[in-house]
Amino acid sequence: MTPGTYLRLRREAAGLSIDDVALMTETIPPVCARSRSEWLAAIENGAAPVPIGAALRLQQLLGFDWKVFVAVCAHAEGLGNEPVVCRVCACSEWDPCLRGTTIADGTTCAWAEPDLCTSCVDGGTMQAAA
Repeated sequence: MTPGTYLRLRREAAGLSIDDVALMTETIPPVCARSRSEWLAAIENGAAPVPIGAALRLQQLLGFDWKVFVAVCAHAEGLGNEPVVCRVCACSEWDPCLRGTTIADGTTCAWAEPDLCTSCVDGGTMQAAA
C-alpha cells in the first residue's frame, strides 16, 4: 500500500471528500482550495510526495496513528515490513476502524481476514470499497 492510498482510505473512512479536506487545510503560502484539492489528489495518486507538515495536518484531521503512517511510508521506500491495515478503510490495531466505529457490543473492530476488519464486512461479504 502506498502512502497516498493509505491517506485516501483513511479520508474515505472518515467520510470526507478531497474538497472537504482541502477546505480544512491551510497552506503557507496561502493557495486557493481548488489548488489544495488538486495537490491532495496528486498525493493520493502518488504523483506528489507527502511533505511532513501536510502529513501532520492530515493526521490531525483524519485521526490515523502516526506510527502506522510512518511504517507505510518506510515500506514504500523498501524499509521494514508493511503494517497490517484493512484493505477497505486502512484501520489498524493502533487506530480502530472509523467506518463502523464500534461493533454492537461496544468493542472496536477485529480482523475478519488478514487484511479486512469486521466493520468492513457486511453479512459475511465485504462492503464495496469506495
